[in-house]
Amino acid sequence: WNPLQKPAYTDYFDYYLLGLVGHATVDVQRVCLDQKPHAVQRVKTLEDVVITGFTLGIYAPTTVKVWCGE
Repeated sequence: WNPLQKPAYTDYFDYYLLGLVGHATVDVQRVCLDQKPHAVQRVKTLEDVVITGFTLGIYAPTTVKVWCGE
């Protein structure tokens, strides 16, 4: 797995109240199809942090990335 490689899947999940409320799942078998999932990463991007700050924490999006390979 190469972290510099572009992820096969990127999505944005909705959370609320500074991330305390909300639920999100990623079906890596559906995302990677016949490939092996190598890594799943949940991160707060700069855009996510700005949006959270702008809404005073009411809305707190989170970015999820999945890498697949042979």
